[in-house]
Amino acid sequence: MAEGTGISPVKRSTDLQVERPPERSAEAIRQDIAARRNNISQTVDMLGERLHGSLDWRQQVGNHPFAAIAIAAAAGLILSRVFQPRPSPGERIMDAIADVVDNVTDQARDTITGLLGSGSRDGLVASTIAALTTKAAGSFIQQLKRED
Repeated sequence: MAEGTGISPVKRSTDLQVERPPERSAEAIRQDIAARRNNISQTVDMLGERLHGSLDWRQQVGNHPFAAIAIAAAAGLILSRVFQPRPSPGERIMDAIADVVDNVTDQARDTITGLLGSGSRDGLVASTIAALTTKAAGSFIQQLKRED
């Protein structure tokens, strides 16, 4: 059967020989190595420049200005929240006292205005009394803050 397919069971000696590349001289090999070394060096330099460009923030801001503005705004908001001064308990107490004094002053002004009437001379007296009361309350609060 093997005779009909043209396949012989025995391989010829010429079929077993592998073609070898032609012999190169040592100088040709050195030149090939130098050329490949130069090519690799150029590739590494090019990659280094691309990496430097990717890490240079000035170039990135120039390439993406709107993203840089958005990042700066977000960082500003985060930092302002982190470093926002918190009122101390004494300051919170003083603010509460100031609110109470404002309310009492408003009530006193309304009472004085109601007692004196709404005439122009009476209104001037009421306004003067209210201003003096407010000034005294403000001075009192400032004095309390200095003691803390």
